[in-house]
Amino acid sequence: MATRTINEIQDGIIAEFEEIGDSFSQYELLIEYSAELEKLDDTQCADNLLVEGCQSNVWLLMSREGGAFHLEASSDTLVICGILNLLGMVFNDQPCEAVACADVYFLEAADLMATFDGTRRKGIRSAIEVMQRYAAGEIDWPY
Repeated sequence: MATRTINEIQDGIIAEFEEIGDSFSQYELLIEYSAELEKLDDTQCADNLLVEGCQSNVWLLMSREGGAFHLEASSDTLVICGILNLLGMVFNDQPCEAVACADVYFLEAADLMATFDGTRRKGIRSAIEVMQRYAAGEIDWPY
């Protein structure tokens, strides 16, 4: 299980982005996080792992092992890969119950959502909803 809580991890991400200050440098950091994402390989990027409602293609491979949530993900958009990497940092190895009811506030607090238009913000929220509903056991994934 994770040693830091979901909120402690989110607060660390917020502090890192706030320390940078300007939006261009924050965007560059998001691209750096994108490069660090261990993306799914082409054979794993199947249609049944696609999140509906996303402007970009977003594939999620999730598991609930030993009561802990685990996420692997990919996207065809660089900045979304960065967001997915950050979500993995926040959620991976956390108790499923904590993931299911987490208030995901770091995206707004770190001003990352301001980077995206309304359609892309809706897609990010859709991906988070799928993760949380899966963690809660409300849905099976893939469908």
